[in-house]
Amino acid sequence: TGTSALTVSAAALTSIAITPANTSVAKGVAVTYKAEGSYTDGSKQDITKAVTWGSADAAIASVSNAEGSQGLASTNGTGTTSVTAQQGEVTGSTQLTVTAATLVSLAVTPATPSIPKGTNQQFKATGTYTDSSTVDLTTSVSWSSSAPAIATVSSAAGTQGLATSVAPGTTTISAVSGTGGAARTGTTTLTVTPAVLQSIAVTPASANVVVGYFQQFVATGSYADGSTKDITEEVSWSVFSDTIATVSNTAGSRGRTTGVSAGTTSVIATLGELSGSANVNVSAATLSSITVSSPGGSVSSGQTMQFTATGNFTGGVTMDLSRQVTWVSTNTSAATIDQNGLATAGSFVGVTTIRATRVSGSGSVSGEKTLT
Repeated sequence: TGTSALTVSAAALTSIAITPANTSVAKGVAVTYKAEGSYTDGSKQDITKAVTWGSADAAIASVSNAEGSQGLASTNGTGTTSVTAQQGEVTGSTQLTVTAATLVSLAVTPATPSIPKGTNQQFKATGTYTDSSTVDLTTSVSWSSSAPAIATVSSAAGTQGLATSVAPGTTTISAVSGTGGAARTGTTTLTVTPAVLQSIAVTPASANVVVGYFQQFVATGSYADGSTKDITEEVSWSVFSDTIATVSNTAGSRGRTTGVSAGTTSVIATLGELSGSANVNVSAATLSSITVSSPGGSVSSGQTMQFTATGNFTGGVTMDLSRQVTWVSTNTSAATIDQNGLATAGSFVGVTTIRATRVSGSGSVSGEKTLT
């Protein structure tokens, strides 16, 4: 018999495999590596936390050995580097390729703006990439509006992202980069409010008014979108001197200015911080005659014709009295006339006299014209 002592030690590490293998990621994307050891007894074991991690080119990627983050690779630049895991004299390696950073999200600014009709809004599209960098993509994205009837947005060279308001309302402004699954979209909401009033014009710009008579003034607003609107009933009316003239703020008669005493004053229309004015020359004249006029002398059955009554006063003063006289048609079968001077031809052929009368304390004055 012969004997010898044999000592069996723990299984020895023979190789290290790193997963994932031969990875390609965009710059800024982290990769979590795992190291698996193969031993002499055929066993395998996760040794991620037991190996020493390294990178052949830290400018491309660096791999952490810090407690709790072993094997976590941070991508720093583009290119290819070798990632290694070592324990003792055994080393495992794999290739990591870092490509250019890719777009992660799009942000459209300003967020939820509100603009008046007739004005523009410039939008900006900012892309955020995998490496946390941001790039102005305003000129490279595709712009669109969910409601072009409210606002349009340009994708044309030189005006990309410029929204033009069309009508009051709300629309979604979108910026899209890429196509298919790689497409990224950013959105914001644009609210268009009514156009801003820019100026007020009062017409007529100058009027002669006789004491006891009135002149109807009209206020016209001009807006930022180029439109105009009769705002006579919206403005607040006033006169510079109410001892010379007064002006009505009663619904239905706003802007009606009545002469009080001889002199000159201004009638003013105000809305917000804007105002417009006109001159009022008040005289203490006496009505001497009324001239009735119309565009023609005949009208067909069922049609209308507008008559005007012009008051002729002493001193050469004239005034439109169309709404300050009493209108009469002497033959209502031929035509009728309302108190605004609008005549309507009847169903019978004939002739009538259209008469305008102004009654005052000293009597009445009339003017007339024949209508066939």
